[in-house]
Amino acid sequence: MRTLLLLGWIGLAGCESRNGEYPISKEKLDTVRHNVYPVSVRPLIFETAFFEGTTLTQHSTRLRFCPIHIGDLQVTTGKVIADCPVTVKDGVPFLADFPVGAFPVQLAIATIKTDERVAFSRILFSPAPVARWEMALLRGQKPLPLYDTSYYGYGVDGGIGLFIDSAANAVMQADDKLDSAMTDSMFIYSMKVHTRDTWDYGVYRFKGQNVAVFSTGWGDGFYGSYIGYDAEGKICRLLTDFGVVDWQGEK
Repeated sequence: MRTLLLLGWIGLAGCESRNGEYPISKEKLDTVRHNVYPVSVRPLIFETAFFEGTTLTQHSTRLRFCPIHIGDLQVTTGKVIADCPVTVKDGVPFLADFPVGAFPVQLAIATIKTDERVAFSRILFSPAPVARWEMALLRGQKPLPLYDTSYYGYGVDGGIGLFIDSAANAVMQADDKLDSAMTDSMFIYSMKVHTRDTWDYGVYRFKGQNVAVFSTGWGDGFYGSYIGYDAEGKICRLLTDFGVVDWQGEK
């Protein structure tokens, strides 16, 4: 059984990067600073990880969270794909219809002793509090209870995940010349600009479209995505969990 205990809030001046063997970006991280509000909808950490200064204890180890904004994703069709660069060519959008527009992509960075990991990524469709969470489904998938031992998700091979609109993915895949250049342009150079010791990210723009890419937790794995709905039943979040937090212990 996995356990989670919320300890409370601490004040932070912002996220701090650490020096490592690779060049570290000199840029100042765009720390997300929300007004903290009571969270009662479980999993609590899906929301509280994006409040600057949240801490929790997991298996006697303390985690501290710092949320950052990495850029805005263009959603033109309302059909969003969460996937890995290796398999996005055949990526399938979620069944849900998401709002259309440009929306912030945010990462919740967990500091664990001397390590830092991307615990969650999300698209913030609105600042409204989440009234309920549901597992994000692809066409043909049956709904599962949130705390089920089984879950849907996507596999990662290369330690990178992404969010992209289905129309942007079609543009990317339809252009052979663009497609052949994507690996270096999107998944190497654009992310090197935003490199930290154990994680990095990038927002790559092409032909009037864009894609948000980011490190995934401890690296390769299988990661589930979840949709947050507000009190009026409107979608306000799309979140991917990278397995850093054992949130099942909340229930």
